[in-house]
Amino acid sequence: MRTCEACGREFTLVHRDPTCPYCGYNTDPRSPLPRSKASLARMEQDRQEQEERERELNEYLGAATD
Repeated sequence: MRTCEACGREFTLVHRDPTCPYCGYNTDPRSPLPRSKASLARMEQDRQEQEERERELNEYLGAATD
């Protein structure tokens, strides 16, 4: 039996697939892939924030060299 970290339900692994059959959360802590829709959303938000910081830095450095 394995307990899903996202929804808290217990389930039995089927063919060693660590994905929760109830919510789709990947319960394998060693998986390099995003583990849930929430983690995908968090990764996308982090990416957008990083792009915004880079854009602001480029604007600042561009204005400082003029």
